[in-house]
Amino acid sequence: MDGLAGVLIILAIGVLAAGPLALILTLVLFSKIGKLEEKMRWLSSGRPVSAPPRPFPVPTAPPAPQPTQPTMETPVTAPKAPPPVKHVPTTPQASPPPPAPPAPKVFDVPIPPPPVSKPAAPKRPRVGLEQKIGTTVALIAGIITVIVGVGFFLKYVYDHAWFGPTARVCVVAVGGLAAMIVGEVTRRRGYEIVAKGTAAMGFALLYAAVFSASRVYFLIETQTAFVLAIAITAGAMAYAVALNEVVIAFLSLLGGYLSPIVITTGQNLAMPLFSYLLALAAGALGCAMFRRWRAVNWITMVGTYLLYTGWFEKFYTPDQMPLALSWLGVFGGLFLLQPILYGLKQQIAARAEDVGLVVANSVAVFYYLWRILYAEHPQAQAFAAATVGAVHLLLMAAVMVRCRDDRKLHAALGVLGTAFITVAIPLHFAALNPTLLSWSVQAVALTYIGIRYRSLWTKAMAVIVTAIAAAGLFYHLPLGGTESFRIVFNAPFGTWMFVSAAVLVCHTLWRFMAEAKDTDGRFAAEIAYIVGVLLMAVGCTMEWFAYCDRFFDNDPAQDAAFWPGMIVIAAALTAVLLTRPVCPKGRLVRTSGVLTAFAGSLFTALAMMGVYHSAFHLFFNIPFALASLYAAVVLLCAWHIRRIDDKTPQRDQVTAAMGIMGVGLLFVLLAEQGYWYWYCQNKFAQPITNWQASAVQTVAICWAAFGLGLLTVALKFDRLWLKAAAVLTAAASAAILLWTIPLHTSDDFRLMLNLPFVAWLTVAAALVAGHGLWRTMKIADLDQRSMTQIYYAAGVLLAAVGWTMEWYAHCRWHVTGSVGEANFLLGTMLLPAAVMMVFLAQPLPPKGELVRTLGVLAALGGAVFTVIARKDVHTAAFALFLNVPFAVTAVFVAAMMAGAWCVRRAVYTKKNWEKVPAIMVLAGLVLVWVILSQEVYLYWACRNTWAGPVDNWRFSAQMYMSVAWAIYAAVLVIGGFVFRARSVRYLSLLIFAVLLAKIFLKDTVTLRIEYRIAAFLTTGIILVGISFLYKFLKKKGFFEEKSPTTENEAKE
Repeated sequence: MDGLAGVLIILAIGVLAAGPLALILTLVLFSKIGKLEEKMRWLSSGRPVSAPPRPFPVPTAPPAPQPTQPTMETPVTAPKAPPPVKHVPTTPQASPPPPAPPAPKVFDVPIPPPPVSKPAAPKRPRVGLEQKIGTTVALIAGIITVIVGVGFFLKYVYDHAWFGPTARVCVVAVGGLAAMIVGEVTRRRGYEIVAKGTAAMGFALLYAAVFSASRVYFLIETQTAFVLAIAITAGAMAYAVALNEVVIAFLSLLGGYLSPIVITTGQNLAMPLFSYLLALAAGALGCAMFRRWRAVNWITMVGTYLLYTGWFEKFYTPDQMPLALSWLGVFGGLFLLQPILYGLKQQIAARAEDVGLVVANSVAVFYYLWRILYAEHPQAQAFAAATVGAVHLLLMAAVMVRCRDDRKLHAALGVLGTAFITVAIPLHFAALNPTLLSWSVQAVALTYIGIRYRSLWTKAMAVIVTAIAAAGLFYHLPLGGTESFRIVFNAPFGTWMFVSAAVLVCHTLWRFMAEAKDTDGRFAAEIAYIVGVLLMAVGCTMEWFAYCDRFFDNDPAQDAAFWPGMIVIAAALTAVLLTRPVCPKGRLVRTSGVLTAFAGSLFTALAMMGVYHSAFHLFFNIPFALASLYAAVVLLCAWHIRRIDDKTPQRDQVTAAMGIMGVGLLFVLLAEQGYWYWYCQNKFAQPITNWQASAVQTVAICWAAFGLGLLTVALKFDRLWLKAAAVLTAAASAAILLWTIPLHTSDDFRLMLNLPFVAWLTVAAALVAGHGLWRTMKIADLDQRSMTQIYYAAGVLLAAVGWTMEWYAHCRWHVTGSVGEANFLLGTMLLPAAVMMVFLAQPLPPKGELVRTLGVLAALGGAVFTVIARKDVHTAAFALFLNVPFAVTAVFVAAMMAGAWCVRRAVYTKKNWEKVPAIMVLAGLVLVWVILSQEVYLYWACRNTWAGPVDNWRFSAQMYMSVAWAIYAAVLVIGGFVFRARSVRYLSLLIFAVLLAKIFLKDTVTLRIEYRIAAFLTTGIILVGISFLYKFLKKKGFFEEKSPTTENEAKE
């Protein structure tokens, strides 16, 4: 039964595999028949032939009598071509003409319409993203999904034993054949890529059927499966070649390579897998003989090596070395030939991607040779490398015979062959140093010969040998491994320096020889210089590491010595890459230098975190000096580039970037210096309470001074990036102070004479000084006026906040009880007054709306705070109006009025500011009203609390409050008339209205009769007096409106 099933499977798959071959012949015939039918339909459609029309004959007429008036006759001429008929006017002669042929008589001959040209075919609509996704992307995704789904279906059926193996394979094969038929039918109906993808999916399903029948279910022998796979591959490739459709070939191969991945059994089936891959590669190779399809070449090589890699990483063992090497040689030979086979056959030059495939294949082959042979068979690897090199050189000779103009392929094969043979030398010999020295000398000689005689081949060989010599330096690491190690004077370091010097000599040849004065020569000089300098820097780094590791006993001492030395090496490397004329001129060297500067700055900042292991002097220590030296090197290189280069945007960008690196490094170094100073003092000298806050405050002071210096330089030389750096540094110095809140956590400080307050005051002073620089060193344009105000405002506000926290700490820790709280509130009441005057009193602040706005806000905010704080400032009985809190409040009110006067004197830039002084005055007057009320009420409340109980003290407070309101309102009325301030008079009337409401609604209910009488009488008398005043002024014409003329005369 099993034998019969095997025969049936072979027959079924054979028939299905032969289907593509039969289809190809049928399709070719159908294609020709279709073209004939299309041509017949075109001929039978009766389309006009675009030939020039014949001219119409024009009949002649007898001579016409001469007219008395000249007339215009327009003879009709037959059209000569598709353009419209032109009418040429003729004018008869004024005198009788000599005998001549009779004039033509014009007949009404109908003009045939011009031939209608066939309208141009509409432009093909541009395919949008949606259509691309719906056709191409969805198709490829669908095909892959179907293949994977088929694989999972087979596994599922296998796990659940639904059908027998024969039925399973037949279902897949029938599905593949059906997909091919559907693809061809839809292709003939114009479905293009969808049809091609469907046909390709059919071939992929056939691959899956053969592979599963052979290696999953073992229904057919390996040889039979191999033959069927070859047949399917041949059919797919022939189908694709016949239709000239790379999509079909690509998708068919994609399905072929996905089949082993999906239908895997997890077993080591090397021979079936590699045979299957060989069948796919052979089909692609046959395709490469007739079509130049890069997609087919790439997917074949990538798919084969991916599957080979999967097998190698999972199943390879040393006893399988012959198998692995044999198939590696087969695949390497195929893919060495496949990309260039079409070119060899047609005698045309290879494309860049073909050369890339050759190089990629060579790299893959050498990699697996190294994986298989290097560990235990280095001599065999040397032989294999030499053999691969010889194959490349032989193929180069064949290419030169077939196509002498294919220089890219000649060079690639020659370089690869020489490289393999060169690599075989160190693999065969054990001693490396003599080899490296000989390679270095060989590289210099080849470079000179190649440049002198303009030999591309020799130049390429020089580059290869130089690269191998440089790479060979990393073979014996680390340096200084012997017991008799002496720094600098040892063979490994000498070899490293010799190779580096050889590379720099090659750079000199490329740079100064006359034959290399071209673009390629300059580029090679830059490359050689960069490589030589980097090799020398790496060698010095490893030598210094070996020295520190050998001669320092513990890790802290090693770090303290190694990292500063590395900073020196980084500084030297940056300098030689950016300093002319030491380095060659070129963008590559410049870019390398800038990148080195960036990396060195980052490295220096990180290295400074591990160099301190004992207490040290702030700023006066070797690590900080070396790190500052590196920052100076970066800044000097930026200055050097700006001085020697032509003025271009690129130059300005480079110098700005390097300047930012240097400034940023100094910024970080100052922060690290302040932090590590206090850390080491606390750890290695003596414990310090809250040393972190001291570190932050020191950093803030350093940043403030640094930002002020940057701003001075920026304004002096007018550099935008320096201005930005200065502003950011100043902002950082102010922001970092927030980490020190609160300033004091104990009473161990002296008022104002302590580091936290000095830090706040120093940063604020630096900001105010920066405002002075912005204000005096440059002409104050719009941006600089803004920065002047910002600096000034930031400095003043920072000083105010610092003073507030310092005063709070003093009142809390040095003054006991409620007196401390009262003192804090009284001192804080004076602060808004000072801030307001500093912002408003010209010429102290800069001109601008920002500082003026902040001054007004300080006034209004201080008024609100004064009202809120007044209820907590009395701690004993006091004399009415003769006490410190009332005096402090009076000072604030006076400052508020003075601020309004300052705003009024200022030059207005916007009309809205004209109303601000009046608003401030009214706010001050309202504040006085509220303060009077609080003063009267608190006077009686404090007497009742601390001087002894007072009978009906609330009644007394309410009565005196009403009297005070009446008197204050009367004073406001008089003042409003004196100063002609209508708003003040309105305020007084408002106070009277509130007073009347209070008297009638509250005092009549809560006060005793005598208090009511006093309140009513006082208020009434004052109101009567006010009314008389109004009447008097009305008679005097005070309220009459003056005309503009009168006002002008009064002003004059």
